[in-house]
Amino acid sequence: MKKLKNNFHNFIFVNCIIFILISFNTNIFAKSPPPGTGKADVKANILLMLDNSGSMGWTSYSVNRPLNAFDTVVDSSGDVYVTQYYRHQVKKYNSSGTYLKTIGSYGTGNTNFRYPTSIDVDSNDNIYILDYYNRRIISYNSSGQFRCKATIPSSTYLYDDLEINSSNVIHITNYFSKRVYQYNASCNKTGEINIDERIGPMAIDSSSNLWFFRMDGSRQMLKYSSNGTHLGYQNLTYGCPGGTKATYVTDMEADSSGNVYYTDLYCHAVIKYDTNINYQSKFGSYGTGTNQWRYSYGFDIYNDQIYLADWGGHRILNLNLSGTSQSTIGQSDDRMTIAKRVIKKIVSNSDLTNGANFGLMEWGSSNKTKIRVKISDQGAKNIFTDIDNVKPGGGTYLGQAMQKAYNYYKGSDSPINKNANCQNNFVIVISDGDWFGSPNPNTIAKNMLNADSIKTFVVGFQGYSNKTNYTNLAKAGGTTTPLFADDEAALLQKLTDAIRQVLASKLTFTSPAIMPDLKYGDHIFQALFNYKQDAQWEGHLIKYKLNADGSIGNKVWDAGEKLNKVKAINRKIWTAGNNYPSGTNNFTTSNLSYIKSELYHGASQDTDANANKLINFIRGLDSYDEDNDGNTTDERWKLADIYHSQISIVGRPSAPTSAANSYTESFYRNSNQYQNFSSQYNNRKQIVLAGSNGGMLHAFYSSTGEELWAFIPPSLLSKLRQVESSKSKSSNSIYGVDGSPVVKDIFYNNKWHTVVISGLGRGGHSYFALDITDINNPKHLFTFDNNPSQKIVTHWDSTGVKNEYSYASSIPSEYDFSKLGESWSTPRILRMKIGNTDKWVAVFGGGFNNGVNTNYGSSIYVIDMEDKGKVLKNINIADKPGNNVVNSVPASIIPIIADGTSLAQYHGAIAYVADYEGKLWKINLTDKGTQYDTQQIFDSEATDTNGRRVMKDITASIDTNNDLWVYFGTGDQQQLQKESSSIKNRVYGLKDNDFPNYQDNISLFTVSQCRDVTSKSANCPSDNEKGWYINLKTNEKTTGAPTVANRTVYYPTYIPNSTNPCNPGLAYLSSADYKCGTTLNNTSLGAGVASEAIIYKGNIYIGLSGTTQNQNTGTSSLPTGWTQKDNLIVGTPPAGRGSGGKTINIESWRHVF
Repeated sequence: MKKLKNNFHNFIFVNCIIFILISFNTNIFAKSPPPGTGKADVKANILLMLDNSGSMGWTSYSVNRPLNAFDTVVDSSGDVYVTQYYRHQVKKYNSSGTYLKTIGSYGTGNTNFRYPTSIDVDSNDNIYILDYYNRRIISYNSSGQFRCKATIPSSTYLYDDLEINSSNVIHITNYFSKRVYQYNASCNKTGEINIDERIGPMAIDSSSNLWFFRMDGSRQMLKYSSNGTHLGYQNLTYGCPGGTKATYVTDMEADSSGNVYYTDLYCHAVIKYDTNINYQSKFGSYGTGTNQWRYSYGFDIYNDQIYLADWGGHRILNLNLSGTSQSTIGQSDDRMTIAKRVIKKIVSNSDLTNGANFGLMEWGSSNKTKIRVKISDQGAKNIFTDIDNVKPGGGTYLGQAMQKAYNYYKGSDSPINKNANCQNNFVIVISDGDWFGSPNPNTIAKNMLNADSIKTFVVGFQGYSNKTNYTNLAKAGGTTTPLFADDEAALLQKLTDAIRQVLASKLTFTSPAIMPDLKYGDHIFQALFNYKQDAQWEGHLIKYKLNADGSIGNKVWDAGEKLNKVKAINRKIWTAGNNYPSGTNNFTTSNLSYIKSELYHGASQDTDANANKLINFIRGLDSYDEDNDGNTTDERWKLADIYHSQISIVGRPSAPTSAANSYTESFYRNSNQYQNFSSQYNNRKQIVLAGSNGGMLHAFYSSTGEELWAFIPPSLLSKLRQVESSKSKSSNSIYGVDGSPVVKDIFYNNKWHTVVISGLGRGGHSYFALDITDINNPKHLFTFDNNPSQKIVTHWDSTGVKNEYSYASSIPSEYDFSKLGESWSTPRILRMKIGNTDKWVAVFGGGFNNGVNTNYGSSIYVIDMEDKGKVLKNINIADKPGNNVVNSVPASIIPIIADGTSLAQYHGAIAYVADYEGKLWKINLTDKGTQYDTQQIFDSEATDTNGRRVMKDITASIDTNNDLWVYFGTGDQQQLQKESSSIKNRVYGLKDNDFPNYQDNISLFTVSQCRDVTSKSANCPSDNEKGWYINLKTNEKTTGAPTVANRTVYYPTYIPNSTNPCNPGLAYLSSADYKCGTTLNNTSLGAGVASEAIIYKGNIYIGLSGTTQNQNTGTSSLPTGWTQKDNLIVGTPPAGRGSGGKTINIESWRHVF
């Protein structure tokens, strides 16, 4: 069998093979890890009880709306600023209308206003506000930091205006002095122009001409040159606009063609004149429609789009130049719409649904109270599609609803597992008012708790006046304290918080990490963590010596212990953002003004005090008093859990070079002076990169385990506040950087760079990249994020400049990540030939959509690593109709390049991936044939009942006949403990006879063209058959990618405990002949869940979750010759089909990255 070499060198170190084991102890926690170890594995039941009373149809109020908006302006990022006259504030929104921050309050200080009116922005995105009663202009940068101010001469008038020209000269009209005062960007007065008319609103056109409205009885529109020369006028008579009539002009603006527009306050209209002061058109009327408003004092024109402040409507209207509505900022939905939107977000989040099965009840009047979606493992998906059918209208009879919920839990179709006394059961009541009628809901909640241990959470959403009702129900239901929310962000947070308190504890793992080293000896890395109730999980990353016989030796260091000796103030933690201070330690309270708006995005807890506590907590202080010692400034355990993130080791540049084969990356390196780069950084210290769920990518020195720096991706900043818990003396453990970093040396801008790219895994829909060529001075390259709930794509460039693109507008194709799901798929970096140009790209799957949302996840992305991570291609992966499975691509793409096999006579790669519903795809990333062509080659015939889900990577190898084989197994990793006679998982060995060619019309095949080798006596597949498959036992599921070595395929599986689901099931390691599929061995490893196997120097290394040396809960002992240290099992593989049974070649593509 040929060894598939791979010279991607995504991990830069000497002969390194990297995997991590994770283990921990059982307890209640915030985030919900995947199942697999018994008690933790029994999913909680949650019935969401949504109030459908009439008041849920009322318009939602929000303090984050632009209440009494006076004027507005848009900066170069598309962010919208609004002055609020009566609230003495400026509010900031992104281009999609999401509230970002508030600047100011009543007063005379540098962060105060007294009735702010006009606002404008310069070319550097500094804003300038006319502070009416304080008789001054005042300026802030885009982060809200005070810059400068200047007192305005003479008296002021309400309709005095502030406008800035293209040279950043600030112009302020003054009614009383009949002048225009000019200031520079530092708020220093530089001149004035005498107009000699009582002017108010003004505009500056593209030719720098000045336009004014004459405010006395003459009612004229005036035009002047930039130096004050009078150019013309138009008389306007009194009356609602049309021709030359006007009642009360309040603002003026110009478009890119020099046309001038003004707002008429009492006619609720915008009127357009051309550059020669000829009337053109008007639009608008009084009302609440999308192109109507109720009084407007100010507006802005940005990119030839009108942004109009609707004073009475408390919103900003985005219109085109003809008055057609484009979007609205501040428009409030009704409460029901918001509640449904929030619930959709929750059931789409695998972080929350991993540990619970959901159902939905709507309740109100007796004839409108019913179970809409029964609690099941399909509940989240069914709620997502059904909840839009809930309509408000009727009363608030909670007692009847509680009784119906209780009857459901006790009835014949109860979701409660009678064999699992460890299962948790809950109802979550969501209401906006006070309930009435009988029976008493408190009595029912108490009965549910005392008789059947069913707890009741209570969430109040606006409209609640009698909080005592909510408190009494929560106490009766055993959750003590109700949760209250006044806006959408708070409702999402409170419901999420409640669900996190519901979820039972579970255990999981990743694989061990082996680092061969000829100079210092081999080492093995193990990541473990202990998790605690209502606190951050305690992370460890341990480096052990690997003895000559393959056994595990002494501990060299524990990065968690090392980090805990460092004071929080002395850590180097950094992030990226527009105008953020540079360096590796800018995530500090001293930079609060930059960071706060990104941390909270307008959430109700947006205060300096809360932001300071959060920043200090993330750095390592016990701000929330988790240890309950009354001290919120003492140090806490600093390293969070390294959960699903595989580590990467970075040393000196050491990728191979060769002058032999022009298709290889080795040849490319040789042709582009890679040897000089390697020599320049020959003494670069070796570091270990690890993503943790503290929200950071950590860099640890490999020699000492000390932290060099930690990076927080900008896309994670707004999620960090989720660690804040509604329970005192506690915090929520969240997913952060949960993806695996991939490192590679790439050549662009005529230089070699060492770059790392990582997804957030379960932490979000986002990837980020850094340049770590100089490990002491890392640089942010790019970050992108998809927010499907807000329908926004966000991109940060190398300088931290943030651009947001709304789904509603046209997203530039190079930034269209709107199909990106949770970023589970580990990127692969490779060189492609695009046209005649060599290009370094990253390729990854569209991620996970929790099997719920069809709008994202089912795609493959190819991005440009040389240019801001721009999208080169988004390949759609079809969802198979009729199987009731919502498809996605959570697994990694497996590319076959010329460096891996001499058969590959092409630039780029032939790539393979199995999607969530078990379809195998082949992708042409080469320069031969149709580039990016993608075809399905196999269908595993997944259904919603047979459980055939692919969530682990496939493995590829080439046999002795030069045929390429792909191996993968199925099993729903989020339903490991699920038992059903319908669950029929398989392990596949599939042959691609066409490789290394890519045919334009590949024939799709199924298992009917493969050999069933489930029986040990089965014959090998014939030459005409496409491969083999093994039917696993009922309820058996694979738990890791296959490993191929010595002509043998090894795969781990799990069988749940059918006698008592509250106890862990059993882990197995099976082996099969790589070509025939014949089962060679089936080894029971005891209780727990096994990782994929790592084979090194004749030994197998496997992580076993939930079982340790001191606490073996298994029902069977390890086989003879196997040993265990912590959660790492070491044994000898059975002899394979090749010569020298212990001569092991690592041939899995996954393991050579």
